[in-house]
Amino acid sequence: MPLKTAIIGFSKSAEELHVPALRSLKDKFVLSAITDPSAERLDKASKAVKGVGLYPDENSLFEKESLDLAVITGEAGKNPVLKALNRNLHVLCEGPLLLGLSELDELLDKSRQRGKLIYFFDWWKRHPQVKAMQDAIAQDIIGKPDFFQWSAFFPGEAETAGRELWTAFHILNLLSGRNPVTACAKFYDGGRSDITINFLDASAQLHLNGKSRLQKICALISGEKGLLQLNDDSLAIERAGLGRKIADFGKKFAELRDDPALAAGVYLELEEALRESSLAEKNMKAASLCLRLISSSVKSGRSGKPVPV
Repeated sequence: MPLKTAIIGFSKSAEELHVPALRSLKDKFVLSAITDPSAERLDKASKAVKGVGLYPDENSLFEKESLDLAVITGEAGKNPVLKALNRNLHVLCEGPLLLGLSELDELLDKSRQRGKLIYFFDWWKRHPQVKAMQDAIAQDIIGKPDFFQWSAFFPGEAETAGRELWTAFHILNLLSGRNPVTACAKFYDGGRSDITINFLDASAQLHLNGKSRLQKICALISGEKGLLQLNDDSLAIERAGLGRKIADFGKKFAELRDDPALAAGVYLELEEALRESSLAEKNMKAASLCLRLISSSVKSGRSGKPVPV
């Protein structure tokens, strides 16, 4: 039977990613309801999606609908996740998770008690640019990476800054394959930050600039054999003795991030994780590591000193 699904928060991503993804997977998921406290967004949902229940808050949603899965769009705090778990629902969090580590432990304890899954919306390993960098590293084209640099330029909004920081840490975890040791961070007004992450045998520098008028992602990864250089819509691969090769993706990083096909892949993985617990454990381990990196970076920004991760 398809999982009866509710979307909590009719955000832009709900309309452009989740709804199309769910429509493409009707044999596995059925969109039953949408909730949003904004009357304007709820009206927009009524026009975009026909035949679903529309509710102004989670309480009225949970009282009237029989559901299997709650999809929390945007930034996910503790309360909506806890409410869904208490209603015996699986939870898909689009992220970033606005939680402390103790709050995450509390939610994981609750999910185990209820026998329900909390799953982080991990689309990055499917993103064409990220996957191309992962493949190059896995094929040992540049050797073992020892330096990572990630720069994100975006219009300055608090929500965007949080999302970009979460994104940067998650992709760093995917590409490095290492456990971070320390974080050293500086945060400035306007969503700008500089963060250094140290590993035992490598380092990473992250720069987020929320004062930019452009939206652009740049990255550099170096190893003993060569380097990878991402310039938003293209990836240059350089290796000693083999010259330079450029892959053109045709679209900017952010444009490909907003592909419903990537979202559909996450939903399929969620369905598999309901049967295979190791997938769920791996998924939440990645989310927990992102939270640890954010927590350590914030502490470092306040103290002005490196902080263990």
